[in-house]
Formats: sequence, structure tokens, C-alpha cells
Amino acid sequence: MDGASPVAPTARTTDAAFAGEAYAATVAALARAIATREPARPRSRRRFALRVAAVAFAAIAIPVAGAVGYGVSAHTGLFGSPGMTENDTTEWLRTDAPDFGRVVARLVPSLPLPAGASWRDEVRNEVRIGRSAPGLVQVTGVRSDFESYARCSWVQAWVRAYLRDDAASEAHAAAVIARSADWPALAATDGGGTRAHVRALARAARHGDAGPLRAELAVNCDGFDLARVR
Repeated sequence: MDGASPVAPTARTTDAAFAGEAYAATVAALARAIATREPARPRSRRRFALRVAAVAFAAIAIPVAGAVGYGVSAHTGLFGSPGMTENDTTEWLRTDAPDFGRVVARLVPSLPLPAGASWRDEVRNEVRIGRSAPGLVQVTGVRSDFESYARCSWVQAWVRAYLRDDAASEAHAAAVIARSADWPALAATDGGGTRAHVRALARAARHGDAGPLRAELAVNCDGFDLARVR
């Protein structure tokens, strides 16, 4: 899992568990949230970790009753509606389902990580957060979390290189941060300003300005475990 992993497409499911009361409650909660266009309780503080732009559609997590132990699948068979600002057309996943970890692991992107960062650890974090705040989250939201984790890891790697005066590692981290502005989930979800913010971070890194990168770690990366990044 620490290496590159292909992004697997999701598909509709015919899981028999969807005939039960728990699934009915889930559908009702989701329908109410989308119909009223009101934001639901966020699944975590770092959902769409970059908060500079108001990117809110795939990030909404709908609270649901606990499903662990009921055999409910993470695949709900529910997909976002085209043209809505609160979601895209990817599937809604149930975060407290027993197979959520396996589903999330198949969404790990083929993106580089610096030394010390681990996709396996981040998948575990996704599962932990999903279990602690059960809800529905779209596939795009999970992919955005992964991209944010990778970007924050490179910001941390840049700061560590800066502190030890490692110019070569600084330059490498700055280059990856710059490329991250064009990573798929961010490119697909930027409502205006977020990609520009990432490019500004990359410029600061190229010029040896540690202030913006330290601020990024404090404001937008505080929910990730970056302690082992070097």
C-alpha cells in the first residue's frame, strides 16, 4: 500500500443489506440534506483540508445511524446529481461500514510521497475518522483527502529540508508542491482560489520563504499524521 496504487472505479451494488431499516434511514437523511441544500455535520476537521476556497460539494458527510456489525456495505449505490454545487456524480460511501477500509484502499492515488509518509497509515486514518463520525462521503471526497495528505506531506518535507539546510531536497519538495495544483481531484473540485493558493505555496518554497509553508501546516494540515515525514 505504501507504493503507487491504481484508482478503482466504483459500481452500483446489489447488497441485500440495503433492504433494511439502516439503509432506509441513510437514504432519507441524504435526500433531506440534498433537498434542503443545507450543509451536514462534517466528517472531520480536515475534510478538503485546503480551506482557502469554498469547495463544499463532495465534502459533505451525512450523519447516519451506526452500521458496524450489521453487514452494511460501504457501497451505497447512491450517486451525486449532475449540476449540483454540493456534490458531484461519484458514489456516496458509508464510512462506518465494515468494508470501508477495503473500499478506501482501492482509491489510493498514484501520487509520490516523501520519505516517512505512508498510504497505509492514511487509509487507517480515513477508517478511524469514518468510524468516529459515521456518515456518507463521496468518492471524490476520499480522493481529495488523499491528495491533501500527499501535499501536506511534501510541505512538511520541505520545512524539514529547510531546517537542515538541504537545498536539493527543498527544490524537489517545491517541485512536487507545484505539480500538486494539477492533481486530478483538486483540478476537478476547485471552486476558485485553491489551486492558486497551492501555486503560491510552491513559489514561496522555491524562494526559501518558510512562513507560508509553516502556516499551511498549522492551518490546513493539522489533521494529518506527519510526524514521520522527513
